[in-house]
Amino acid sequence: MSPTDPLDDEDTFKILVATDIHLGFMEKDAVRGNDTFVTFDEILRLALENEVDFILL
Repeated sequence: MSPTDPLDDEDTFKILVATDIHLGFMEKDAVRGNDTFVTFDEILRLALENEVDFILL
């Protein structure tokens, strides 16, 4: 493979990096209680949609 050729999917390792989530932060707050869990669910959904191999939190 030359440097100008795109990488094949089998040669690519996809990593999703999601930082500063603070899972469970203010979970007892009436307004923001589920925010971090909703965000985490969205991260997992994006990982599935993009067929990532690894999630780094």
